Amino acid sequence: MWSDVDLDKREISICHTLTRVNGEHVLSAPKTKRSRRRIPITDEMVRELRSLRKRQLEERLKAGTAW
Repeated sequence: MWSDVDLDKREISICHTLTRVNGEHVLSAPKTKRSRRRIPITDEMVRELRSLRKRQLEERLKAGTAW
């Protein structure tokens, strides 16, 4: 989730897990406090993520209400 990515601080917060339950994807909290953490990212990764975010926003605008 983009809300878990802080490009200015160059870190990603791990505060969700994605699991499959009965064939459905379920987003939930990590099982332990240690699982919740912040991971630093490189300048190169920040550039790539900014580019990805820009493309996603452009696609969202093109899709309009179908998004």
